[in-house]
Order: sequence, then C-alpha cells, then structure tokens
Amino acid sequence: MTRLTVSFAVFCLLLAGCSTNYKLAAIKEARLYAMEQYPDFSEKSIHQIKFTKPEVQQQIIFVQESGGSKLDFAQTCFVWNLDDLDGKSLIIVGFGEKQLKDWYPIRSIVRRYRKIDDEKKKQENSKNKVTSDTIKKRRKRRMKRASK
Repeated sequence: MTRLTVSFAVFCLLLAGCSTNYKLAAIKEARLYAMEQYPDFSEKSIHQIKFTKPEVQQQIIFVQESGGSKLDFAQTCFVWNLDDLDGKSLIIVGFGEKQLKDWYPIRSIVRRYRKIDDEKKKQENSKNKVTSDTIKKRRKRRMKRASK
C-alpha cells in the first residue's frame, strides 16, 4: 500500500465517523419519553415502541435564513400503532429543526390516528387554494355589483 492510499483510507474513516443521524437520535429520545410517560403499558406495547420503526409526520412551522443558511423549524410527531390499544396509536409530539437536530418531545397523546393520503391532502389544498382565475372572477363580480 502506498502512503497516499493509507492517508485516503484514514481520511474516509474520520469523515464517516463524524456524521450524525439526527433522525435516529430523535426516535431514541421519543422512545425514552414514551417509556417515562406510560410505564404501565403492556410488555407487548413496550416491545413495539422499542423495536419497531415509527411513522414520522412533520410540519414546517418557521423558516429562518441566517448567513446564507436556512433553518427550518418543524413540529415532528412519531406515531406507533400499538396492537394492545384497540386501534389507538401512541403519538409523541416534539419540536426541533427539520433535520431533527435538537429535537425534543413536548407531549404524548394516545388516540385514534388515521393517516391522510397525499392525494387527499392535495385535493383539500386545491379546494382552499386561491388562484389568479378565482381572483379575476371575484373582481368581475365586484365590478358588476358596484355598477348596479
């Protein structure tokens, strides 16, 4: 092996060791919070929380630009559909950056949870969206009323 190859290998190892997966850290934090809040859950539910991947729901709350970088702050929920709760889910609500850096839990909720399909979201958003055609139609109606 040449000196360059060894140096490159060491550089790659150092670079790989510096990366952090904020999502895994946030899920771990959510799991710990759930265990603190619900110590009386059945062993099956605790096992599901510890070892199954939660569904992640995220909504951007605040966008801040500073020095050319963009910081998106979001409310992120981790949802576990637990078998023992008769169709109810455990939802851990938290707040932090969009990449889940510095995420922390705010509250926990046990309730019926239904996932909204992306197409339904698009349909609901398109119903409420004001387009330029809608604005033109409203202006025409106002002009007709004003001329009467």
